[in-house]
Amino acid sequence: MIALVAKCFVLQGKEDEFKALAAPLIEASNLEEGCLSYGLFRAKDGSHLAFVERWLDAAALEAHNNTPHFTAIVPRFAALVSKPGEVEFYEEF
Repeated sequence: MIALVAKCFVLQGKEDEFKALAAPLIEASNLEEGCLSYGLFRAKDGSHLAFVERWLDAAALEAHNNTPHFTAIVPRFAALVSKPGEVEFYEEF
């Protein structure tokens, strides 16, 4: 199993717009084969939002990164963030 946390540094006042844009990505991603969970979370200190994802394996994650919903929606987040995101990958131990 692979997990990842993709931190998104959303501009102040743009959180609702970001969440609305993310909603169809989250819905479609959760239906993908190999997706164990996919959601959007707010950091406890409010400093950023993060996609927290769990995938069956690297092939499932790679397939996700090439889906029409991912390639159409993710680039649109750029207009709503203050800086590039940070992604951390984890493998089940």
